[in-house]
Formats: sequence, C-alpha cells, structure tokens
Amino acid sequence: MKKIISFITVMSLWLSAAAVYAEGQHEPISGLSYAVEEFEDGDGMPYAPFVDDTAQLSEMEYFFYGYGGDYGYRDIDKRYMPEQKKELYNMLLKACQGFIGCYGDFTVSGDAAPMAKLMIEELGLNRYDASDVFFSFCHDHPEFYWLKSLFSVGYSGDTAKVILLSLEKEFSQGSERERMDKEIDATVSEWVEEINRTDFCCNYEKAKYIHDKILDATYYEYTPQGTASDAGTAHSISGVFDNDEATGSVCEGYAKAFQLIGNAFGIDSVFAASTSHAWNVVRMDDGYYYGVDATWDDTSTDSYRYFMKGSTSFAPRHTPLTDTGHGSSFLYSLPVMGEDDYIHTEHYIEKPSITAERKGSDVTVRAENIPSKAKLYAASYDESGRMKKINCIELKEGETTLYADGKIYLFAWDRGYSPLAGKIILE
Repeated sequence: MKKIISFITVMSLWLSAAAVYAEGQHEPISGLSYAVEEFEDGDGMPYAPFVDDTAQLSEMEYFFYGYGGDYGYRDIDKRYMPEQKKELYNMLLKACQGFIGCYGDFTVSGDAAPMAKLMIEELGLNRYDASDVFFSFCHDHPEFYWLKSLFSVGYSGDTAKVILLSLEKEFSQGSERERMDKEIDATVSEWVEEINRTDFCCNYEKAKYIHDKILDATYYEYTPQGTASDAGTAHSISGVFDNDEATGSVCEGYAKAFQLIGNAFGIDSVFAASTSHAWNVVRMDDGYYYGVDATWDDTSTDSYRYFMKGSTSFAPRHTPLTDTGHGSSFLYSLPVMGEDDYIHTEHYIEKPSITAERKGSDVTVRAENIPSKAKLYAASYDESGRMKKINCIELKEGETTLYADGKIYLFAWDRGYSPLAGKIILE
C-alpha cells in the first residue's frame, strides 16, 4: 500500500503591490520541492536494482564531485542512534558516488526515474529517522544534481526496510548526465581557477565573488503561468553552471551553487531551508555565521541586501525548519548566527598576533591585527602567592607596557578573529 505522506511544492509568485517594501522592490516567494513516499511492506514500490555494497568506487573524473559538505553528517552526533544513522548516510554516499560516470538510461515513472534500492532493515531505524538522514544527506551534497529529493521507503511496522533512490526526470538519460557533468565541471573549474588567481585577502572577498558570479550566471526561472519552475535543473546546481540561457534557477539552485563553491574553498556554507525558501548560513573570518540569500539579492534593486546579514536583520524574514520535524519538515540544527550584520574591515584580514616580554615587573606586549575592545588582564601576587590585584587594560596596536609580576591573560575581544578567553600569553 502506497501512502503519500508529504509533498511540498511551493510555487513562486510575485507579491502584490501591497507587499512592496520600503526600498521599492518586489521579492518572490521561492519554491522547494521535497517529497516522502511510504510503501507498507514494500507493496507497489517501483523496480530498481539493489546497490552492490561490495563494488569498488572508481576514481572521480570530475572535480566538482569532490565538493560535497558534511554539516548534516556532523549534526547526526546530536541525534538518537547516531551510529546507525551515520551508517545509512555513508550508504547513501557510497551509492551516489558509485553512480558517478554511469551513463545508462533509466525509465521515468511519474516525475522521477527510479535508480537504485538500498536494503537498510538491519540498521533498525524507523522510517521517520531514516527520512531525516536522507534529507540531511541531500542538503550536504549539492554535487549530486541528478538525485531527486524524494524519500521513498518500504517499511514494516515502524522499521524502514528499503530505500528507493530516484533521478530527476530531466536526468534520466545517460547522454544528458554525461553532457551536464562536463558543463558543470568546466564552469566550476573556471570559477575555482579565477579565485585561485585572484589575490583575495580573506573568505569574505571569496564569498562576495561567489555571490556575484551566481547572480551573473543565472536568473530566477518562472513557468509561463508565472509560478516558480519545478524543473529539476532549476532546483539543482545545473541551472547555475550549465551555461544554458534557456535554464534558470529557483532558491534551491542558488543556495546549492553557493554551497558547492564555498565547499571548494573550505568556507562553511550551510544549506538552510524553510517550508518555502532556501538560503545559506555562512561562517566568516571573524568566526561568526551570517545569512546569505542570493535568490532575493538577484530579485532586489540592492544586490547585497541579503548578503552577510546578522540574525537581527535576517531572521525576521527567514524562519528555518527545525530538528523537531521529520521527513521534508526536518532540518538539522543550524549554527547560531551573529546578531549584527558582518562588517568587513582590515582587522579580519590577518590573524591577530600577540607576544609579551618581561623585564622585572614591567611587561611589554606587542600586538598586531587586533580588533576593537580586546582586553588584557594582568595579575599581581603577594609574597605568599595569593593574588592581590588584577589590572585590566585595553589592548591596542603596537606596544603596550604594563606592571605585572604574575601571569598575563588575554581575556576576550569583541567580534575577534577567534575566541581566546582565558588564554595565558605570559607565565
């Protein structure tokens, strides 16, 4: 017996004139398309071959397939039965990696092409927990552009027994996947080489470059009826990287493309989603996370209105799913965002450097690349070894001399390069 448990297809419409914002621009409500199908006792589940767990993976021919993430995988440690869930995640990863370079044709059934089945009964996961792992895997791996975000599970009682993986119908033919592999890899390689050739000072400038390239490379794709495109190309990285003016993107495509290139440079660019929209939460050079919504920047008169924004300005209009839901309503715990918008300054270009030298009871501290509000705590002791005084001074660039016959602590700084609370810089 087949049961369609949840299906989210939120079509994108221009807001009415009453919803024009103070700056004078309209913003589309973007679309997501996630689904869960459940087959009791596996009855009615479409045919697909079972994955051979003993198969050896061949060397990847295309670089972009190496730019997946692992935020959702790491989040599993916070969950119930983490070892079993990680095993399922790794089974999904191996199955998808094993599919790279497979250019056979698959039969479309409905709006998907069944690709492979995974036997997971021995893991002992219920179908709800298995669906959470599946969607976390999809969010981590934008490189598998052909994988449909459709969780199809055969179950008995509450135990998940079989998972069916499917292709987006646009990528059911091997010749199209082979062509798209080449197009995506060429574009991604070009962008990566451009970033490597450019003398960017920091991750902020790289992220800004990625953001701008995406806005130049794609557009928000609508159907002739004015709704958000439901094409698999629009919901994946292919709409950004395929060099085809006939295909655009919706919010998933924008966010996944930003995530992929960010991954290439070690920029933690977490995929985030609500019931109707997708964006990124990105770690910057100061150690804090900020919101980036390339989709809305591409449909706004201000192309940086939603770039590197803190929770105060970003969160009111971006309410993510949570880890209390299941299936298409589940999202891993997102990083805590900084409250204020990111301010790119020279202080974040280089890592702070602090050294100290003692001459008698005088200590000379030398500091470089110090953010504002950094403080030093200098402790003094009496003859019995008891602390008698703590001096607190504001740390500035260059040399600072202070009296201290005890330890010198760098306590903290506001929005610094990294947290160093309580670090001893001089015994």
